[in-house]
Amino acid sequence: MKKMKKMKKMKKTIFLLFINLTIISFSYSQNEFIKSNDLIININNKTGGIQSISNATDKYQMNYILKSDGSQYNWQTEEFAWGLGRSVIKGDTIQWNEVSEIKGKSGNQIYKYKTKYFELSVIRKVNSKGDFTENYQFKNTTSNTIKLENLRINTPFNDNYPDSKTCVESRCNAHIWTGKNSSYVFAQRMGGEPPHLGLVLTEGPLISYEILNRDMEKGLSNVRGTIALNPENIEIKSGDIYTLSWVIFSCDSPSQFYNKAMSYGLVKVNADNYTIQQGEDIDVTFEKFEKWQNVSCTLNGQAIDFKQSDNKITIKTKTESIGEQIVELKYGMNKSTIANFYCISNIDSLIKKRMQFIVEKQQLNDTTDERNSAYLVYDNETHEIYKNEDARKSSDTNDGRERLGMGVVLCMYLQQHPDPVLLESVKRYYHFVRTKLQDKEYRVFSGFDKPKNRGYNYPWVANFYLELYKLTDNEQYVLDYYFTMRQFFKSFPNGFYAIGIPVDDGLEALKKAKRLSEYDTLLNDFKLTADKFIQNSIYYPKSEVNYEQSIVGPSVVFLLEMYKVTGNKKYLTEAEKQLVLLEAFAFDQPDYHLNEIAIRHWDGYWFGKKQFWGDIMPHYWSTISAEAFLHYAEIKGNNDYLNKAKMIVRNNLCQFFEDGSASCAYVYPAKVNGQKAAFFDPFANDQDWALMYYLQVMSHK
Repeated sequence: MKKMKKMKKMKKTIFLLFINLTIISFSYSQNEFIKSNDLIININNKTGGIQSISNATDKYQMNYILKSDGSQYNWQTEEFAWGLGRSVIKGDTIQWNEVSEIKGKSGNQIYKYKTKYFELSVIRKVNSKGDFTENYQFKNTTSNTIKLENLRINTPFNDNYPDSKTCVESRCNAHIWTGKNSSYVFAQRMGGEPPHLGLVLTEGPLISYEILNRDMEKGLSNVRGTIALNPENIEIKSGDIYTLSWVIFSCDSPSQFYNKAMSYGLVKVNADNYTIQQGEDIDVTFEKFEKWQNVSCTLNGQAIDFKQSDNKITIKTKTESIGEQIVELKYGMNKSTIANFYCISNIDSLIKKRMQFIVEKQQLNDTTDERNSAYLVYDNETHEIYKNEDARKSSDTNDGRERLGMGVVLCMYLQQHPDPVLLESVKRYYHFVRTKLQDKEYRVFSGFDKPKNRGYNYPWVANFYLELYKLTDNEQYVLDYYFTMRQFFKSFPNGFYAIGIPVDDGLEALKKAKRLSEYDTLLNDFKLTADKFIQNSIYYPKSEVNYEQSIVGPSVVFLLEMYKVTGNKKYLTEAEKQLVLLEAFAFDQPDYHLNEIAIRHWDGYWFGKKQFWGDIMPHYWSTISAEAFLHYAEIKGNNDYLNKAKMIVRNNLCQFFEDGSASCAYVYPAKVNGQKAAFFDPFANDQDWALMYYLQVMSHK
């Protein structure tokens, strides 16, 4: 009997093994695997879409792109796979997502798609350097000229936030630059540890990118979305072919990425500043490996002078106009690339006008309203305060929370620019904060109606009190700072990663006020928190977003400040470890929106009037990185980090306009979910923290 059961079990095992082998065999028949140097590319032969790009040397075996079979995210399905896409022709939306024919042998194959207007051949092969290339050839198969508009090619990089461990080991920050004929994506692993992935355009221009698959049901703030690259709108005559090509390769560092990219013709752009004042020079260098030919340069379409030496083009010019300044370099056979700058009339004047605007336009003056004296959101379309009394009722646009930045920056400004009108406004605001946003025990609530006891709010209120103390020397304010922070540690005792915990300045203020007992108590709280940060290290707990630059940044800042205060090297050692992750959030694209600006892609929805998902760049919290770099520069005497800090805070100034108004979000992609983007949101909401960090960084001598 036992023998019969054993035989049945063995037969069942053999049967299951046979089924599994059949499935595997069938699966492999449906896919093509290409080996390119260290890269392994898995292609679905039914759709022609790439399913995975991995690196054989990677101990984590990360997939650099999203799986497009619904297994990673149920909305990331076959039609959004790498290399598939769509265009609009004569009002028709034409998609290619099913292969009509495959030609060639492994490692050199052509995937053909037939549509009513064109035949697309996607040629995938390994080049002479051992790198993977893709060549998209659109052949007009009609008897008339056709125009391909709104063209997009899916490149769904694996840029999303399940949790910190997964992110550090198996996700990438996709740093995109669509600079016409000189375009690239540097897919840098979030943990900073190589290998990374590079994509560099070798033929045809890219003019923008777009984001797909973003909404409340698709990952909220934890998924960047499906990235797609946009070639230009193109006309193709009957029988003609239009070609777009790029190369994909592995690299170990940003410098190695550029070396490889430039070997494929990339033009590297460098500038000390991408945000300038009238009277300052636009000073930019274009560099490539090959000799320059047929060079000309323009600024906003007008010809400008340049200098050419060896493989560099140098431009030094002034502009009298305010706003965006586009330097375009034309070279070779009808090629061009760009660098984007932003010009402000005068930065000091801009900040002054912003301070006046807050007091005159964004402080509520209504004694019948419990929010009287609060600084509120301003709607630049209706030109009035947004009182948040409609059906939306979001705490992201209420009278507390991130709006506290207006009070903080006003106090900082007043320390250098006394103004009785502004001072009176700040004193009124203090009364609102202390009596409406806090209770007697110094608990901080998200709004006057006390909807939530939120950890982030405490340090912001504490910063406001601290800057008031610096402004007035009134001891009450330093006590308010102290009791607010004490309540923070009571309410959130387990190492909450709050933004802007005031360590160094706060302890200095307590020392100045001769509150030494309070100094010792708070320092002990800080030490307990720092030890928790060290214990967690790079595996941060989830917060309002699972993993983000504004978790990593505050941790680095806090640890660096603790090193400054105590001199204990364990804080510096851990900060340096985490600094690698912080730097990985940003790259050095030649555009004031992007250069050194950390990727962030959800705040337009939560804090903006238009409620757009998609990349918000610049976003004011990118200035947290500037504070971290400033502290590190001061500790190490490293001017490179100081320059990075200054680049970040200057590039954030584009959120503030010449009349003193402002915007909380610039939605950078050309489109999000098919809707036109690339706009400033009408709400002036929470962006004034960028000015606080600007004043902090620029005060460094």
